[in-house]
Amino acid sequence: MKNTALTVDLAKELNTPLAIGKIVEQRYRQADERYKCQDNHGIVIKLTEEDNNMDLRVDGFVVPSKYGSTTGIVSNWVETWG
Repeated sequence: MKNTALTVDLAKELNTPLAIGKIVEQRYRQADERYKCQDNHGIVIKLTEEDNNMDLRVDGFVVPSKYGSTTGIVSNWVETWG
């Protein structure tokens, strides 16, 4: 959330319209208020699922990751905030 806030603040300072950036920042703030967790992008997915009463995950789907030691991320990992 910190990076999205910095981006929106810089756009304001430069008098640059940033409509989508403002929406992204707002969703991260809403997710943080609801789940009190700032360290993962999955909270925005969970927020969207709950707001729309739908599941956006596919059971067993694995996304390869080139970051860190994680070799795959299972799509239903956002359940940890349930």
